[in-house]
Amino acid sequence: MDAVSTSDPKNAPDGSASRRRTLRLVRNVLLAVVGVIFAAWLILFITKGRFLKHPFESVASSLADREVAVGGDFQLYFAPIRIKFRAEELSVSNPKWAEQPSLFTARSVDARIAPLSMLFGRRRFYTLDIVEGRANLEWDARSERNTWTFGDGKGEPLELPRVDRATITDMRIRYVDPKMPLLANLVLDPVVSKDARIGKAVSVRGDGRFRDTPFRVTARLLSPDETINRGGNAIELRAWAANNVLDVKGELPPLPNSRTCR
Repeated sequence: MDAVSTSDPKNAPDGSASRRRTLRLVRNVLLAVVGVIFAAWLILFITKGRFLKHPFESVASSLADREVAVGGDFQLYFAPIRIKFRAEELSVSNPKWAEQPSLFTARSVDARIAPLSMLFGRRRFYTLDIVEGRANLEWDARSERNTWTFGDGKGEPLELPRVDRATITDMRIRYVDPKMPLLANLVLDPVVSKDARIGKAVSVRGDGRFRDTPFRVTARLLSPDETINRGGNAIELRAWAANNVLDVKGELPPLPNSRTCR
């Protein structure tokens, strides 16, 4: 009996069948990946990502080196492809040396965020709405540290995100500089921004104390768009103190680069 030759084409592996098996394997892997992504999206969409509240607090607190807490409702999900973020009773703590316990609190923060901007380039917010924000800005006794600088001062300069449309309602700012000494309690009039531009003056009013003299003040920031982009700060101001009235109109130096968390 003659031996069967292994070089016979009929006994060789079928190349086309092997390619089909490989293509089926690749297809099944891709379908599995797409299925996992869709399942994750669906779970987040149905639950609104509320189960991510505590992980968000933990991660944000670690990155900012401050305690970040959400006392009310929390949402973080894709709706349908933009990131929807909502936090009620949001608070960010101050350093222990500050007089006030919180750097920032808000009754609600609501935003729509471009997902890819969180990974590449400048962060972009399609919308940002802040209701009843409270900011406590303080310097220490030597004016060496402030409450709005995060980390240990070795972080990268803070880059403000691009915000296409923003609404800020009932915003109040407390500013303290013990070295001057100066205390100011300011109320910011409602601000509406469209196409990343405010387009008009922003009005501020409030009261405070300079040294031992109480005062009242009304002011307008005439160049809010330039100020946000670290440009000019054209202002006009009227203050009442010790039976005197002070009128000021001019331009302040650009805002210094803040530093963010490590």
